[in-house]
Parts: sequence; structure tokens; C-alpha cells
Amino acid sequence: MMFRIFGKQVCLGIAVLVASVSVKVTTHAASPPTPPSAHDFAMKKTVSLLELGPEGQQAALLSRTYAKICRSDRWEREPLDKCKPDEQKLAATDKVLIVDLKTKKPVNAISIPDDVTVNWMEWTSPNNLLVSITTGWKIGRRSYTPPTGRILSVKTDGSAPMVMLFGDEERLLRDNRRLSRTVDLLHDDPHHVIMGAWRNGDYDLFRVNVDDGDAVRVAKGRALTIAWYTNRDGVPSVRLDCTSRSCRKIKLHRPADGADPNDEETDWINVRTFKQTRRGKEDVLEIDWVAPTDVDDEYYVMVEGEGEERRSIKIYNIRTDTFVRDVFSDPVYDVNWPLINSETGNYAGAAVWKDRLTYHLLDTDLQKHLNAINAFFEDRWNITMTGFSDNGQVAVVKASAPNDPGSYYLYDFTTHNVVPLTNTHTSLPGEFNSRTQVVSVTTRDGQSISAYHTVPSPDRVRGGIAPLIVLVHGGPEVRDYFDYDRDVQFLASRGFQVLQVNFRGSSGYGRSFAEAGHRQWTGIMHNDVMDATRQLVADGHATPATTCIMGHSYGGFAALYAGAMQANEFACVIAGAGVSDLYESLKQDRKKYGYDSTTFEYWSKSIGDMKTERDQLRASSPVNLADRFDDPVLLIHGENDGIVDFSHSEDMKKALEKAGKTVGFLELDEGHYHNRWSIECSTEYFERLESFLETVFPVATDGSVQAVSP
Repeated sequence: MMFRIFGKQVCLGIAVLVASVSVKVTTHAASPPTPPSAHDFAMKKTVSLLELGPEGQQAALLSRTYAKICRSDRWEREPLDKCKPDEQKLAATDKVLIVDLKTKKPVNAISIPDDVTVNWMEWTSPNNLLVSITTGWKIGRRSYTPPTGRILSVKTDGSAPMVMLFGDEERLLRDNRRLSRTVDLLHDDPHHVIMGAWRNGDYDLFRVNVDDGDAVRVAKGRALTIAWYTNRDGVPSVRLDCTSRSCRKIKLHRPADGADPNDEETDWINVRTFKQTRRGKEDVLEIDWVAPTDVDDEYYVMVEGEGEERRSIKIYNIRTDTFVRDVFSDPVYDVNWPLINSETGNYAGAAVWKDRLTYHLLDTDLQKHLNAINAFFEDRWNITMTGFSDNGQVAVVKASAPNDPGSYYLYDFTTHNVVPLTNTHTSLPGEFNSRTQVVSVTTRDGQSISAYHTVPSPDRVRGGIAPLIVLVHGGPEVRDYFDYDRDVQFLASRGFQVLQVNFRGSSGYGRSFAEAGHRQWTGIMHNDVMDATRQLVADGHATPATTCIMGHSYGGFAALYAGAMQANEFACVIAGAGVSDLYESLKQDRKKYGYDSTTFEYWSKSIGDMKTERDQLRASSPVNLADRFDDPVLLIHGENDGIVDFSHSEDMKKALEKAGKTVGFLELDEGHYHNRWSIECSTEYFERLESFLETVFPVATDGSVQAVSP
């Protein structure tokens, strides 16, 4: 395989990590005759992180293996012979492997405790690695124990024991559940990092030694302090404080003129007050810190406040309280995240999900390299440079696509070689034979929206038109991407087409596009999904007799509402964790989060006003429209769902049964987000999904779908 960069023809280098590290390398091979099983799709990533060492000679790789264990409950392990086979579960064991990239062999393996999640890894020197972990999750149907975050410091050659940062501060550790982030990695100081932590009721700033975990306070915060930021020299320069416990507004402070920021008695001046708002699933700051510039008092920030149509990158001066200049914005899309050079801490560019992932880099030479790598991957994969060596010789690249869950590669800036290292899912083929294309949809009011249409491999379909699944995303203020989605590929592997619609109300396309969906759950958002479905039907890709609608969370509501209002246009309905009663959903949120919370405020704007629109909310709730259904319905819900109460599916099932409709109900011992479910529950989910669809569409003896002719 060959490609050209800057007119130079080079060959694709091939390298394989040794089998002893339990990592598999696959090139983009064709899908096997028999598609992966439900269990294969349920398996998690076997390699989820790969961080290049500072010298480019080693990499830290998070490797995950699975083994059967016996658990008396979800959290306590017992020997395997203490329980029956049906009580055994697969449990993950994580190891951080330090791999020599020349020999492709591991030089050290760092075991991670059971039931611990690794969040990120970062090298602080050629022989020291920080590993951020989360542990202690415990979820019950009516209870929730929050997790605990910590940072481990590891000598990669095994020359010293593992160290926990703040390890000697027992009281501080008890008072802090979220010690899993750094404020500044201090790139010029390999022995220290800057971190924030609560002490005596205040959120203070500490200089932490990565060799022994000891911490020294460098700045004193307040009870309502929520964040700190530093300048290029690692000196405290910005402090953010909430104005009240509800934290609707944030005060931005800087040190007083001539004051020593490291002096605990230093006065901090309030420069600006701005809002914290709810956007989709998260609270967001109207001004979010990115990195210091080369100019004193000036910082790169990500801005999405009032008056800002799209999230963008700007330079802000904390002394004059002004935005000095715009750095980057896109005319159509929000900036998704800023890019930070992990070796220097400097701002490097902006990432924007258009349909594919795009980068806009400050370094024009680096942009040329990235463009060439995209061309090598035929502009079909989404390319991310995840890390660089300090000398700029090599980078780690991750590539993924709608039909490829992803692989890591090593890119050499001198030879221009792309060397495959490992794929992320060893249970799946490197590339599926499905095909995904971007579809432009014209809505009934003349607007244009984007959708993704995935078509299965021809050998998975026999006769007629492949059945279509309209898969509505959750949120609703999130969006679908032109990238790997395990639900999409599972359905495609079973012979189904899949349509994903970025309807108005989705995020990523600017404020007006997202807010067009406010109070439009049964209006514009629903109409956009229906317009996209009908366009595919009009173009001859599907028929109502071969179309089902499916979704989770908001998507579950959308599926149920469409199944009631357009029953003659769908052959079945699949709703996971779907809101079935809009009024009750708001009532539950008000009780859970509080009337004055940003969360309740957001959902009131998104769904409707409980006081003035009560009758309308009741009338448009699927639970009150059960008699309109004319399709088989499958409900799926986790009993421990903390976002959409389990009662929504329970009540929907009762309403459908009372109306004499065909309904199935899969109850799982899980939470809300179905992509986080255990392997066992995910396997059961895919198996039930497949068996339900087999009742709607016949299956041939070779396992392909026998589609209904139009």
C-alpha cells in the first residue's frame, strides 16, 4: 500500500505488537461470512488508550482482558466455584503496558485494581506516567454512591513503587472524591504538577510532587471556588467562583496588580461575571479556559455565551476584560474541542465535527501532514493525532470510520510511514462491509438538515429492499456523527439499513439550530425525522412495510410518539429508556434537581412549562396515546436509570397492554446509558433486539434477512 506526501512516494510500514500483550493488529479486512455475534458487539474496547512517550521510543497502552468470575452481587467478587454458571459474569482486568516501539515488546506491565476505570494517562517524563482512575461506582434502583477519582504516579521501568498523589493527606483524600484531574502538568518541571483540592471547606491550589505524592498549597480559594488556571510559568492567574450554591453565575478573578499569586493573603480582583448554563447533558461555562498565550494576561478561551451563535475560540485579556481577537470559528458548526499540544501545553488548533472530524491547526506544516494522512485513508476515516514525541519525529494517530471501530497507528514525520499498532476491539473485524453515506434532507419548511444512511453488505439481504431502521439519537441536544456506532453496525450486520437524522434540536450546528428544537418534541424535531424517513421512501430505498423506528432516551420518546402518530408508516417500534409522559418527566426533574436548578430550567425550556402547558404535555405523551399504536412495540429500560425513571416504561407497557397492543419489555439491572451497560446486559440487549426484529421480518436459512418486496 502506498501514498504520497509532498510529492514523495513512500510505502506503508507494517509492525505487529507481540501476542503476549494480548493486542491484535488487523488491516482493513473484509467482513467474515458469518457476522459477529451479539456477544462480540457487546464486548468493550480491548485497547482504549495509547499514549506516546516523550522520546517517541515507548508507548503506554491500556490493555483490557476479560475472564469469568462469580459475584454475589454487582460489586463483590467470590471464587468462580462458589456460584452456578448462570451466576458467572465477565469481569475486566486492566493493565497498563509499557511497550518498546522498536522491538514491539512490553518492557513493563502495571496492574490496575479490579472495578477501576482508567480515565486518562499522561507522561510527565521519559520514566514517569500519570494514570487517572475512577473507582467506587455503586448504583441501585433507588440509591447511588458517587465514584472516587484519584491520580496514580508510576515509574515505567518499575524502579519505584506506585504513588498516589496526595497519598499522605488522609483527611484531604476523605474530603475529595474528584482528585482525578490536573490544572497544569508543568511541562518544564518533570517532578511536579498543579492540582486543585478541597481543604477546610475551600477549594485550594496545590503543587504536587509526582515522585512521592506530597503536596504544598500554593493558593487559597473560597468555599464557592470551582476552578483554577495558571499562566505559562505555572503561576495561579485565574480563579472562578460561583456567586451562590446554585452556581448559575460565575465570577472570574485575577490577582491584584503587583500581588504575589502564590501568597495566600493575596487579594483577587473580580474581573467579570458570566453565566453557567445547561446545554444538553452538561452544565457549560460561557467562557471556558483553554491555554495561556505568549502574551502576559492573554489566554485562549472557548466561548459560547449569550450573543454567540456558535462555540468558537477567542483570545481573552484578563486585565482589560476584553476579547482581543477571534482565533477560530466555523460558519456552520460549533467547535467541538480545542487541541492542546500535550508536550508543551500550548494551544494547537480546533476540532470540528462536520460530517467527518476535521482539524484546523495553527502549525501549517502539521496541517499538511494531517491532510496527507487523511488522503491516505481515502478521506473516509476520522483521523486524530493523539500524541507527539518531544522531538516532533513521530505521532500516534487513531483512525475510525462508520464501519470501523478504530485502530492506532504510528506516523513518522521524516519517512512519512504509517505503521499499524493495534485495533481497539479484538472481538470485531477491522472493517465491516456496510457502507454509510451522508444524505442531505430537505424539510417541509424548506430547510436542509444532514442524515447518515447505512446500507448493509448485499450478502446480508435476500430479495426486495433491505428493511430500514430509523435510529433516533438521544439528548435531544446531542448529535450523530459520521463515525462508528455499535448499534448501527449490529443492525447492518443483520441485514438492516439504518437512518440517523441530525434533526433541528441537535447540538453541533450552532445555538439557533439547537434552540429550534425547544418545546418542539412533537413539532419540528418530530417533523424533521419524519421528513428524512419519507425522503428515503420517496427515493425508493424503503417502504413503510419495511421500516421500523428505534431510539434511546429522547430517541425512545421520538420512536414512541412516531409509532402512535404515524402508525401506518412503521412496521415496529423499539424504545429504550424512553420518556413516555412529558409532564411526569418534568415533575420528576423538579423533585430531583430543585425548582431553581439549571437542570430543571433546561428541561423546562426543552420540553415545556409545567404550569401553562400541562394539558398539552399530557395530550402529546405516548402513554396517553396507546390506542393509536398499530405496530409491535419493544420497550427496553434499566431498572437503575437515574435520568429517565424506570416508571416511564412500566407505565407505557401497562397502557399498551390495556389498549390490546403487542408489547415486549426487556428489563435490565442497569443505568441509563446503554453503551455503558455490562457485557452480559449488552449481549442480552442485542439478542432481544435481534429476536424481536425476526418476528417482524423473516430470516432466511443462511441468516440473511428476507426482505419484503415493495
